[in-house]
Amino acid sequence: MAKRVTTWILRFIKKTMRRLKEDTKDRIVAHIPEIKDVLDVPCNINGSEVRAGRYALIRNHQLLFLTKEYRKNMENSLRPYLDKWNIWRSKGRMGNSALNSDTKDPILITPNTALAQLIIQEAHGLYHKGIEHTIATVRERYWIPKLRQQVRKYVSHCIKCRRFNALPYQYPDSTDLPERRVLKSNPFQHTGLDFFDLPQCEENERRIKLYGCIFTCTVTRLIHLEIVRSLTIEEFLNALRRFIARQGIPKTITCDNAPTFLLAASIIEEQNNGLSEHTAQIVLNREIEWRHTPY
Repeated sequence: MAKRVTTWILRFIKKTMRRLKEDTKDRIVAHIPEIKDVLDVPCNINGSEVRAGRYALIRNHQLLFLTKEYRKNMENSLRPYLDKWNIWRSKGRMGNSALNSDTKDPILITPNTALAQLIIQEAHGLYHKGIEHTIATVRERYWIPKLRQQVRKYVSHCIKCRRFNALPYQYPDSTDLPERRVLKSNPFQHTGLDFFDLPQCEENERRIKLYGCIFTCTVTRLIHLEIVRSLTIEEFLNALRRFIARQGIPKTITCDNAPTFLLAASIIEEQNNGLSEHTAQIVLNREIEWRHTPY
């Protein structure tokens, strides 16, 4: 938008120059050489005129902000030089690459200025690009020091980006992990527990459903897997019996509130003997502490 407005201003200046003396015209053209590239007839502006307006904006910006002292401070890092349009550019090291000339030697723009803000706004564009994409678009033509900081600030204040990217509410700070997750202990002394789904398998020419029961050590992250035919309490306690036989008796078991787990905890803690004698001997009277979510 600023480029088009500047182009119309250049057209107006060129139109008002008709009645001026030739030496006055020459002084104006020497000060604003882009006037030669615009038309003074009533028609829509074209691409070359927009480019002339862009160069006029950049030159005016550099005259105001790119002072001699400022250029001297960045001689070693950015190596500024004047191109044939009298615009200051940064001398890069990509001269032998296939990139276009603007990308090889980008135009220098002072940070935290109105023009820098307009360039970032144009790069962010109608598609509301992310931070990295916006930075890459800006650096196709311009070099703005501290660009990432300015782009991050602009994107964070963009209403549409905030609408789609911002959290609906601020998440609370994470609390410390429970002791059974961080204190040294024997493998599977503190165990996490859950069921997971498995594909069907074929047995005696019929397809049956299987489930997996995963036991994981909360400290070492070791895992122990058992296969069960159903989610019944009997199948689960048999899986728990096999786990205890191989890994030892856990001190705590942490799981969700699945009905099977709730009933198993109730049976073990209340010593309900509604199970087979062999299973009861293995899993009952173990003094296992059950913890259910939220814990």
